[in-house]
Amino acid sequence: MNVPLKVSGKIRVPGDKSISHRALLLSAISEGTSAVRGLLNSADLRSTEGALRMLGVEIERADDVVRVKGGKLACAGATLDCGNSGTTARLLAGIVAGSPVEATFIGDASLSRRPMQRVAAPLVRMGAAVQVDRPTPAGACVDSRGGMTSAECRSTDIPSPSGWTTPWAGSTSARRSRRRE
Repeated sequence: MNVPLKVSGKIRVPGDKSISHRALLLSAISEGTSAVRGLLNSADLRSTEGALRMLGVEIERADDVVRVKGGKLACAGATLDCGNSGTTARLLAGIVAGSPVEATFIGDASLSRRPMQRVAAPLVRMGAAVQVDRPTPAGACVDSRGGMTSAECRSTDIPSPSGWTTPWAGSTSARRSRRRE
């Protein structure tokens, strides 16, 4: 008779960048305090954290636990430095577009060369007031004061920002994506 080998123990894997961004953002827009463990420690995540703080979100780090006091964003007119993080710029644009605040997005030279119009267009169709001084994140101003509805998305980069508007939508929000042929 063969006895199955028993394996036990604990392993610790580093945090994932995509999941870490979303964990911080979801915690920021959720009511109450969230305790998040195992976040990746990277420049991009520090950009997201700093931008959320500029929007009035309280964030405390202690060892491996990050506590985020979520709820409503409070700091209208904030300038959000996204550093070199396109994920910060794209996802936070959706959150700001769906919230009752206005913010200006800036970034480093590399981020400033990346296109922002493809992020802005669906948000505008959903009812957000988005002013793009240049077709890049640096200089983009997003203001919705609510009233979001729906938009059609044609790129995998775009559904995330438009989806993040949902918590503040004034009516039912929907997103329809076309399959790429």
